[in-house]
Amino acid sequence: MDIETGESFIKDIEFNFIELPKFKKTAAELTIIIDQWVYFIKNAENLEVIPDNVKDEGLKFAYHDADKHNWTKEELEAYDYVLMREQDDRGRLTFATRKAAKEAAKEAAKEAQKTEREIIAKSLLGAGLSIQDVVKHTQLTLDEVEKLNREK
Repeated sequence: MDIETGESFIKDIEFNFIELPKFKKTAAELTIIIDQWVYFIKNAENLEVIPDNVKDEGLKFAYHDADKHNWTKEELEAYDYVLMREQDDRGRLTFATRKAAKEAAKEAAKEAQKTEREIIAKSLLGAGLSIQDVVKHTQLTLDEVEKLNREK
């Protein structure tokens, strides 16, 4: 804030101060999202289920995350193991996708190069060069050039 004017430089941030001991609403009385968050902050360590009226995905995530603090060491390790496996699977999929894309690009470039050589070969054949000379200048096989010669 500007010390002299009291004007906030950051327009997109709002600060709210909450006195938790004064918040007395029950789970059934939570109608707005701010009340739901305050209720969560005040009661998270004692809650065993997410209240039915919670629809916000961020708040649901917070409830699930807070629940982890009540898990046993074995439950946490199992959860972490599952998350690591999921990350490994995502990594394998990403790697395979990138590899396939690279191979496809390489094949497409190879095919484009061959097509370009075939166009040049047709042009050279049309200009009267011998099949042997066209093979030498285009790096196409003898069979490929003969086939192109029959097509013209």
